[in-house]
Amino acid sequence: MVASDFWQVLIPLMAFAYFKVNIRLRTKRDMGIFLLFGCLLNSFIGALWGALMIIADGMVPRTEFCVAFEGWFAGNVVTALVIVPFCLRYITPYIQQTKSYVHNYWI
Repeated sequence: MVASDFWQVLIPLMAFAYFKVNIRLRTKRDMGIFLLFGCLLNSFIGALWGALMIIADGMVPRTEFCVAFEGWFAGNVVTALVIVPFCLRYITPYIQQTKSYVHNYWI
């Protein structure tokens, strides 16, 4: 499922760069873009890709696509809503103060 994880990271990364979002989610606009691209759209694409791949591998029968997709999507959305905003808003400032942080490298 590495490809689904790739899409789930790439989609919000591109959106944050394109819309010049503050990664600390300081405004309602930043939070809205995060919710749309970093929570809903990337979770949808990741769940769709992941469910299709486990069906293609024969791990899940085709008749169970909806169950696999819905479970994957719901898990991704809940995780993104609970963990990511907290990390971006409260942990990012500490990371930005370290030598490992490269300003404007990705976004």
